[in-house]
Amino acid sequence: PLGATPLGTMSTTQWAWQQEIPIFAIHDLHQPAVATALRTLQPTVVCVACFPWRIPESLLPIPNEGFINLHPSRLPHFRGPVPLFWQLRAGLTQSAITLHQMTKHFDRGSIIDQKTVTFPDGADSAALDINFAQAGAGLLVRFIQALQAGHAVTRTPQPAGGSTQSWPQVDDF
Repeated sequence: PLGATPLGTMSTTQWAWQQEIPIFAIHDLHQPAVATALRTLQPTVVCVACFPWRIPESLLPIPNEGFINLHPSRLPHFRGPVPLFWQLRAGLTQSAITLHQMTKHFDRGSIIDQKTVTFPDGADSAALDINFAQAGAGLLVRFIQALQAGHAVTRTPQPAGGSTQSWPQVDDF
């Protein structure tokens, strides 16, 4: 359940079903059925959030606007599968949610939008997830509204540098 949100206590899946938005459980993105389903649906864009796996390069051009990702860091910093862990470990008190284009290079696609997110004192991971989700939802709504209005959406290449972290190991805790 999502708690006190515009969805009430409905799950995201229940809300999507009510809106007649298709939901798919995909266990292997490399299966031919995935590409077939995407081509059949003809999506304008596919959005993922905090997605720790690489989208196969063959799928990336299927949606007209490609795949986009909501990544919980100020890219180009803290690329990788669990950026919130590494930011907390580094002692950050502020970061950003980044909406970026997905490419064959993990977390290196052009930046569409970013919004600063502050880490409230004493917030646990669930509270931080909500803060990032709310900020990311705003970015996503703005992006979709721009597409619907026919506006060109600026995509800015990531600056040089940044950092990439992998999955934490036992010694990282």
